[in-house]
Amino acid sequence: MMFYKLKLIFLSVLIFFAIVNKINTEVVCSEDEFVREIIEDLEDNGKLDCLRESKPTPDETPEKRSKRILANWDSDCSFESESENFHWKSRLEKYYGLTKGLVDVEGNPVEDDFEDQADMCEIIRALVANSN
Repeated sequence: MMFYKLKLIFLSVLIFFAIVNKINTEVVCSEDEFVREIIEDLEDNGKLDCLRESKPTPDETPEKRSKRILANWDSDCSFESESENFHWKSRLEKYYGLTKGLVDVEGNPVEDDFEDQADMCEIIRALVANSN
């Protein structure tokens, strides 16, 4: 499991810089913030659920609660793009040829991005799911 996390983090950082370079956008969050957000999200439940505000579960222990709260995407990396003309989904499809497109937390294809999830995280999740 630890090797998988390290591999995902390394891949995420590479993708992050490739996106910034290829799409010619300004960086909205630092690499440190980005990696921290991914690690915290994965440590919560082993999945990139990308949530900005998670909900408690009935059987939540204090330890689970702490991990869940840390896993919330709440840094500069948690943005939700508002651009109508140059939406990141169309750029991603154009430059990286996504065959599955966007995916949910389970890796199932979806039409649109989720408004309650950080776009930066959704980008990584889509690129990882489409790399198979």
